[in-house]
Amino acid sequence: QQALAQAQAIADAEAQLSNHEPPPPFIAKIIYDAFSPLGTRAVQWAINVAYCESRYHPNSVNTDSGASGLFQFMPGTWSGTPWASKSPFDPVANAQAAAWLYSHYGPGRWTCQG
Repeated sequence: QQALAQAQAIADAEAQLSNHEPPPPFIAKIIYDAFSPLGTRAVQWAINVAYCESRYHPNSVNTDSGASGLFQFMPGTWSGTPWASKSPFDPVANAQAAAWLYSHYGPGRWTCQG
């Protein structure tokens, strides 16, 4: 309960600095849980990117590119993550894979930066 409140507070604060709405509470917690070990800036970045990429919708698909999920992973990129055996539509796996990719390669793997 405390983690959810903390995640939502960070998401709400980030949304005030941005031109978009905060994520729904369950998405805020998923993003917070995945990115908080990387720091507050990483959490804020992830909230912006998840909004820009999918509008926080875990089942989003870009029909032109095939990118899928909360952070819009391309199939080839997804298959190179430790979460390749999971569905990219699983928001927890998608956020954890995004945090892993961010921690290994930085934010430049996403063209959409929020």
